[in-house]
Amino acid sequence: MRVNVLDFGAASDGSALAHDAVNAAVEYCASKGGGVVCVPAGVYRCGTIVMRSGVMIELEHGARIAGSGDLSVYRGPVNAEGRAFRPWYRALILAEGVTDAGICGLGTIDGGAVRDPEGEEHMRGPHTVVTSDCSRLTFRDFSVIDSGNYAFLILDSDDVSFDRLSISGGWDGVHVRGRAGRDCRDITISNCRFQTGDDCIAGRYWRNFGVYGCRINSSCNGLRLIGPAVGLTVSGCCFFGPGRFPHITQNRYNMLAGILLQPGSWDDTKGDLDKVMICGNVMSDVECAFAVYIKPGNTCGTISVENLKAVGVYSQACSVESWAELPAGCVTMRDVAVDCTAAAALSEQVSADTPPHLGIRALPAWGFYGRNIDSVILDNVRFSMPCEDARPCIGLRDVKNDRRRLCGDM
Repeated sequence: MRVNVLDFGAASDGSALAHDAVNAAVEYCASKGGGVVCVPAGVYRCGTIVMRSGVMIELEHGARIAGSGDLSVYRGPVNAEGRAFRPWYRALILAEGVTDAGICGLGTIDGGAVRDPEGEEHMRGPHTVVTSDCSRLTFRDFSVIDSGNYAFLILDSDDVSFDRLSISGGWDGVHVRGRAGRDCRDITISNCRFQTGDDCIAGRYWRNFGVYGCRINSSCNGLRLIGPAVGLTVSGCCFFGPGRFPHITQNRYNMLAGILLQPGSWDDTKGDLDKVMICGNVMSDVECAFAVYIKPGNTCGTISVENLKAVGVYSQACSVESWAELPAGCVTMRDVAVDCTAAAALSEQVSADTPPHLGIRALPAWGFYGRNIDSVILDNVRFSMPCEDARPCIGLRDVKNDRRRLCGDM
């Protein structure tokens, strides 16, 4: 079945709120067993649009769903992350308990940069898309601009794919958040373009999570993990700074880490970080190529970084640190070349006796620093620095097995 929102009275010139008509079209389509709800070219000013199982919302070329500045027309899931609804979960488009549905097409979802003086940081408004307890969702081909908070907040959901999206402005791009005992499984982000003010991809409690062929530009981190993840692959992506859109709350444009994995750094998220594969990526003008911090209560298995080329790294190149009760397992870097800038150099030794908090900090080695690891394999790895640095290139502390085959400008 295919229905058109204009047939349900949706105003396409932005003159009146259209979400009631759009929701009526979605409900009608769902009641008939599902199908496609077509949004033709035009501007549709909306509060919350509710997705339903079996229904694909298609945004035709020139169609723009635009978030209303009236906060009273937004709502969120009834029960998000096991807690009662709070205003922070409000969404322009909401899916709760939905299966086999999604959004597609060449149109745009415009969050309208809606601000909430009573929201997070006294400014963040509704997220653009929120899913809770969903499965088999597809988001492809459209653009998301000027989100009031995150472009996508994915809660307790499985088998979600993001393909050929363009996400610009706002805070986080795709934030996937499971919880203890409830991982978000089988998430795929492919061929997407991110230009965000905050982290492009973030979240916690992931299982089988893949990022492929994306262009990732941020005024914060490219990918930031704040909890456990098992089966994380990042392949064929381009990470580059400075950000095209500002980090709104900090009013800056510099990009921080390309990939930052820090389970337990934000809150008590116990669990495993394992089966991490970072391969075939390029980076430029980032604070740090990749960093891993393991906090007490978390464990770390295997991490492989292969065929990475990074230039313009302006702080700490690469590091893996376990501050947990157990050492990290096996860390492998193979066919890696990282070129640091002069800004990364320090004139004196740096102590690393204090655990990291949230961001990148200077370490006792400028190229690669490893702490409390069972095995480190460095094979065909090159780090370069255009000036002298009092620190060594490679620094290892409490590493049981160390195999190195380095080349070039150490």
